[in-house]
Amino acid sequence: MIAWFGSRLNLKEEESLATKSATDHFSYLMEKEEEYLVCLRTILRDYREMNSKTPSLIRQHFDLIFKQVEVIYAFQMALQDNLTETRGQPDKLALVFTNDQFQCYSRYMVMTPAVQRDLLQYASHFKEHFPDLKRNILKPSLRINFYAMILDSFKKEASQEVKSKLQEAIDYLNQVKRKANTEMTLNTVIHSPVDLRLGGDMLYIGELNYIGGGTLQKKKYQLILFENLLVITSMKLPYFKYKTHYRMEQLESVVGFGDNELHLNVLSEGQTQLATLKFRIKSTKVRDEWISELQKITRRNTKLTQSRGSVSMLQIPRQQFRTLPLDLTRVFPLLKEMMMDDAAGEAGRELVDGYSLPNMSHYEEMYVNKLSSLLNPEIQRPPEALGDLLEKLHRLHSKKFLPVLQRSHKVSDFVDYLAENLEELQVYIDYLVVRSQLTVKLDEEPQAGPYICPVQHVYGIYFGLTKELCSSEKSKKSAQRVIRRLREDIDLAQVRVLKEAIVNGRVDFQRSGILLLYSPMEVKTRKKEIRAGEYIVLLFENVIILTRPKQPYYEYVMDIWLDQVNLGPPANHDCTFRVEVRQGGRKEPITYEMCATSAELKQKWMRRLQQQMLVQVAKIRERVASVGDAAVGGSR
Repeated sequence: MIAWFGSRLNLKEEESLATKSATDHFSYLMEKEEEYLVCLRTILRDYREMNSKTPSLIRQHFDLIFKQVEVIYAFQMALQDNLTETRGQPDKLALVFTNDQFQCYSRYMVMTPAVQRDLLQYASHFKEHFPDLKRNILKPSLRINFYAMILDSFKKEASQEVKSKLQEAIDYLNQVKRKANTEMTLNTVIHSPVDLRLGGDMLYIGELNYIGGGTLQKKKYQLILFENLLVITSMKLPYFKYKTHYRMEQLESVVGFGDNELHLNVLSEGQTQLATLKFRIKSTKVRDEWISELQKITRRNTKLTQSRGSVSMLQIPRQQFRTLPLDLTRVFPLLKEMMMDDAAGEAGRELVDGYSLPNMSHYEEMYVNKLSSLLNPEIQRPPEALGDLLEKLHRLHSKKFLPVLQRSHKVSDFVDYLAENLEELQVYIDYLVVRSQLTVKLDEEPQAGPYICPVQHVYGIYFGLTKELCSSEKSKKSAQRVIRRLREDIDLAQVRVLKEAIVNGRVDFQRSGILLLYSPMEVKTRKKEIRAGEYIVLLFENVIILTRPKQPYYEYVMDIWLDQVNLGPPANHDCTFRVEVRQGGRKEPITYEMCATSAELKQKWMRRLQQQMLVQVAKIRERVASVGDAAVGGSR
């Protein structure tokens, strides 16, 4: 049903749009709007007549979707007025088509497959009494696609600015359609060990003939590509039966072979073995579409495994039995305070004197002098990895930031400048990463302290200033932009720290969430690829990662995503707990027995795991609720 529905998204009557002149598009749109309103009235008239012509046993199957037609009809009447007011001006049309009320179509599209089955079941009754209903009831499901196509036709003669606005509207409509397609898919996949609602939106779906390379039986399968998962299912009408899945990080590469074969290289769970799944597809065009979608993911994965940037410059002695830091906020506690501060500011409050323009100029001048002394070889030579960065910081603050402060009339002028030149702060991402990694050999040396001053200046003084200015309506917008950028840069630096400390893995740390807990543990499992022994186990918001220390790095062993995890039955030992990983397809879960170094640490881990499992449940509920809210929002 989903594949069929997807094939209906391109209406033949709209294929002539490309041949029309731009001046005719608005007239064509309004003409089609009139026809569509007539269609909706016909559907609602049929519903009223069903009260006398259709037995209640049949009619009750259609109550919900007809109520949704009423919602859509009310929205379309208002939409027609809004369209008329635009007079066909493309920029105004773009604004009309980003209305949240379009979400009412998402709910309707989700209902359509079930209604189609009911129409088929009672086909003889509807053929006799309502012969046009089967065709008409499909039209609202195809409307979003029509609007996206008509907006695209306006782009040909539009300016670059208007084209951008039109594309934003098209993207919004496509997202409405994608949400509906995702929800329809979720309703049809059975026996999955992962709640697919956490897989993100559905990107692609199709039937592929599996011809070998792995452990699946050679036959046809439905492949469903979500943002974060590739799910392989078999058709068991009216459902898709789960067979296996691969997370995005497990997709290594994809190539075409011959006219219609696709070879997908995938890593096993734990990324320990590489297998080539071979599929045959009915046409070269469809095969190439699959390759295009999959390559977007494999190219992103390639970036995750690229060379380790700043680590290679550090030349950390192998004999030092210390590992690289995993958490920036442990190296720089100031960052934790900044990330947790709401930075709201008290409206109308006067600026604290410490952040006055003379004081800020003084702080900046002192900072520039401090950087100069750090770069003076007669005083002390900075570590090689920090030298280039300190020179960049000195140029930035002495040539740009300090002169701006000196010629500013008020301190908010400087914050406005920062807000307009946010890219200048990007060098601090590199500094946070490299300086944190140097803790392996710097923090035991007396000269380590001065190299903290760049972090204190930007994430202490600049943050304090912008937080203060959030209380001023005039400066609030610029101040919030700067704060947002500072926090985004900390997040990017944290991701780099993790990528460079944990080697040979390919977890996307932008999806893993923040690091919550890590400690050494004895781990046992019946999974053959994982040897019993001591690991450093890392708990993130969304995933557990098993690593082995390989100073100064953590060597990746495997990952366990929490959307697939339950806590297992109690263990006999005071320090031991069990984690069960669901496999799906009615297979027994895989159990991991983890032994902490103390009973207290075990309890800490179990509390954290339980909290994160509740978070996973909350995410699922939120996703389910968002569909319902969209439908309700569409009725307002």
